[in-house]
Amino acid sequence: MGETADQIRDQVDSAREQATDKIIQLEQHVTDAAQQVKENLDWRHQVSERPLLAVGVALAGGALFASVTKGGNGQSRSYEGSSNHSSSSSSGNGGLGGVIRKAAQTAGLEAKIESAAQLFFTSLSKRVGEVATEAFSSPSPSPSASAAQPPTPTGRVSVSTP
Repeated sequence: MGETADQIRDQVDSAREQATDKIIQLEQHVTDAAQQVKENLDWRHQVSERPLLAVGVALAGGALFASVTKGGNGQSRSYEGSSNHSSSSSSGNGGLGGVIRKAAQTAGLEAKIESAAQLFFTSLSKRVGEVATEAFSSPSPSPSASAAQPPTPTGRVSVSTP
């Protein structure tokens, strides 16, 4: 037993420091993994990372919802120029969609709902186009964009000429 008490104490201190370093590394690894899982489960983060995929998922979800709520019999409906469409088209169409359409017709809201839906999808398609243009355009700014100043408090944009 040629070791002195000081040598043993140094070995214990060294082993303690190594163990502490390994524990700190493990804690950091677990914290990083938890943060990554948290980001992967956060839908806002996923949408900001993959906006086009998010739009595709939303469209697919909307199509699925529409197919589920239209009654499930596969018949398409035509509402143009038909004065008796409320009895003929919703009588064969059960499900949530038929009930909602019947209620909207009874309340006189069908035209307003269709108008709002058309406005929504028009706005959505414009925004998707803008996002696609931003995503796939070249990063170099146009010469006219560099000459423009930020908007003034009144909302007007001042343009300086060279």
